[in-house]
Amino acid sequence: NGDIIDASKLSTKFINYEDYKLSLKDELLMFKDFVDELKELNPESKIVFVGDNHLNERLERYIRERIDVDCIREEISIEKMFEKFKINIDEIVPYNKVYFPFTQRQIGCIHGFISSKYFTEKYTQKYTHSLIVNHTHTTQYYRADNGLECFGLGSLCDNLKYLRNQPVRWNKSFGILSYDNRIRKYFMNVYEI
Repeated sequence: NGDIIDASKLSTKFINYEDYKLSLKDELLMFKDFVDELKELNPESKIVFVGDNHLNERLERYIRERIDVDCIREEISIEKMFEKFKINIDEIVPYNKVYFPFTQRQIGCIHGFISSKYFTEKYTQKYTHSLIVNHTHTTQYYRADNGLECFGLGSLCDNLKYLRNQPVRWNKSFGILSYDNRIRKYFMNVYEI
């Protein structure tokens, strides 16, 4: 659900930490290996890439600020990069568009964009369905009076080297979402590591 490709070489925020950055090519190759392994473990699985602020926003900013030829700018996209590196993604969801798994509309996945202390509450106020979000890399849960839920999930990555051990509020967790078509209800389990 986002940030699986850090795109640190494209970051303007961490420009002083060049020695800690992987090339975008290296990150894409690592991602390809990960996706290939997932497909090998479960060939019938559907792998969806949910757009995020790391790859999507950093790539868009890089193109906007550093490539001044329109015809070249139009040729650069996440879809074209995945195609070039033969990354076997079944669906790419644009950044901040909600993806609804299992052909249901009760709960969706979005990388997210809200970073406040009580971010899960904010999402239940902004959306009309429950959500799973990852933007803050923080495990958090909120259930609104109207029954909407928001699950904030932590990160599975190591602390990024370019943060130079600065304190962050991240924690490690993941979620497993299942859906029962018979009763038309989802079940979300969050596991902290």
